[in-house]
Amino acid sequence: CVGQTISTLIKRNPAVSQHDNNSLSQVAAELARQIGRRCQQTAKQDWRWKGRCIKTVDGMTVTMPDTPANQKEYPQMKAQKKGSYDQVVAYLKPPRRPVWMSQEEFAECNDFVLVRHVRYDVKVKGIRVKRITLATTLLDPVLYTVDEFAELYVQRWQVELDIRSLKTHMQMEHLKWKSPSMVRKEIYAHIISYNLIRDLIVRAAYRFDSSPKAISHQGAIQALYAFAEKLQADTVRIDALEEAMLELIADHPIGDRKPRIHPREIKRRPKPYPTMKQPRHAARRSAA
Repeated sequence: CVGQTISTLIKRNPAVSQHDNNSLSQVAAELARQIGRRCQQTAKQDWRWKGRCIKTVDGMTVTMPDTPANQKEYPQMKAQKKGSYDQVVAYLKPPRRPVWMSQEEFAECNDFVLVRHVRYDVKVKGIRVKRITLATTLLDPVLYTVDEFAELYVQRWQVELDIRSLKTHMQMEHLKWKSPSMVRKEIYAHIISYNLIRDLIVRAAYRFDSSPKAISHQGAIQALYAFAEKLQADTVRIDALEEAMLELIADHPIGDRKPRIHPREIKRRPKPYPTMKQPRHAARRSAA
């Protein structure tokens, strides 16, 4: 299903179909952004926090074939440095432009920006982190209290569920292609598929007065599979079928997730074998 997503979308979009294979990564990136913007435009105002669009961000890792090209393009990440303050501080503009920023963007940046650091203690049993410091440009302590920030930060758990949907439900944990360009296309294929499912969830939540966070991602996939054949074959009743599918998606709510306590331990001990750094057929020849 994921492998056919990009080609199907390209065939349905005449402007996109004119691109050649060399620009397929750019086409996939643009499709992913377009679907994401469509979800954003459909969102209701009361889904926002204090009228603001909150973006939860986290990092994740995926595995891929350990070819020299992939290793050069996507090396292992370095350890992150720690550090925090509990005050309003000024973040100064760096003297040199970062490599990821254009010269025009760097020129538009102010000489400094005031940032408020708020700190609070976590008193929930079983939670690994006991003290959290958040950085924000929302400086008004009356309008934006520490307790409200703490409640908002709890919603960060949603991004963990989104990552699980990508890596587990949509089988993105291990990428299959052996060149960086194909790896990027594979990543965009997963993102496009994920955004299409999210678009269905947003439309179902909007239509039946629910919240997108309350609808199951896996339930939406199952509903789409249940209606896929009929939606392709019956073009006369397409509106009625789509309405029924959205209703079925809305009828798959996420269960009441209570705080869970899990030790950060692995169940099985790792086996003392070296990491394979060459194709299996070459390793067999070396072992022989």
